[in-house]
Amino acid sequence: MAADSSFAREFRAEPASVPTIRQAVVALARRGGASAERCADVAIAVSEAASNAVVHAYIETAEPGTVRVTAAVLDGELQVTIADHGRGMLPRSDSPGLGLGMPLISDLATSFEIADGDGNGGTVLRMSFALDGPVL
Repeated sequence: MAADSSFAREFRAEPASVPTIRQAVVALARRGGASAERCADVAIAVSEAASNAVVHAYIETAEPGTVRVTAAVLDGELQVTIADHGRGMLPRSDSPGLGLGMPLISDLATSFEIADGDGNGGTVLRMSFALDGPVL
């Protein structure tokens, strides 16, 4: 796998991180041969997933936590994981959103999975996108 075919980074769980996360993942998709349409799908899905972590994960903490993003192009597919160590997928009666983000991600991605964090709380979203070009 080429050095620029994957990355793993942690971001502060704040609104200003969402565009940076989106741009990094879309750039990787573009390098992997994704079409402009597929890059738009990736941008929307990644923005929704990162925004969910920013808005919901750390509402019970004084300071924002982190969002860990890993992405890789493998065998013609972009695989993205967005994870936090926040409160997990719990109901929220005061939710500022409409609740359409997860269904939208599911529609845009080739595959989509939501899981509990790794024992430290939180939520892990895994999504993949079939790419249209050369494999890195």
